[in-house]
Amino acid sequence: MGRMPPARALADGTRILGVNIAAGDACMVLLEVPDRPLVDEIVELKPAAHLDGADAARDFHDRFLQELRRVRAEAVAVAHTRQASWVYSKAVPRVRAETCIMLACTEQRIPFFSVGQEAASKAVGVPLKTMQADIAGKFGITPGKRWNDRHLALAAAVAAAQGMVR
Repeated sequence: MGRMPPARALADGTRILGVNIAAGDACMVLLEVPDRPLVDEIVELKPAAHLDGADAARDFHDRFLQELRRVRAEAVAVAHTRQASWVYSKAVPRVRAETCIMLACTEQRIPFFSVGQEAASKAVGVPLKTMQADIAGKFGITPGKRWNDRHLALAAAVAAAQGMVR
């Protein structure tokens, strides 16, 4: 797939899968551009507890790819972490999940966007500190399962829809 062209706003009706990786889990919200979150389409994808190493990565990749196809996502936007310092053992699950997501996007031939939380906050038009509650109200969503992690996924998708990505 190579290097992506400069970001631009995505067409209405495009389906973007927003992802926030929390403790190795992919917490997700599907957004239909410009502003229709489909919060019940997909919630999360967890690594298989009975696998590790390359087997765990392959399994996560395969299941993520299956979900991409099921929800008919045309792009994926992953929220950056705000972690200031890294501990290797805690970084590995995130890096593994994000790498699997990138590879699935490449196989599906859809764009992968990396979105900073500040850009996501600006795109949504709510302060980062109060985004969890504010974004639900702005979109008329009743926060559900894993909303504390999924709200960033929605914000990342909105930023990608507006072309506010790297």
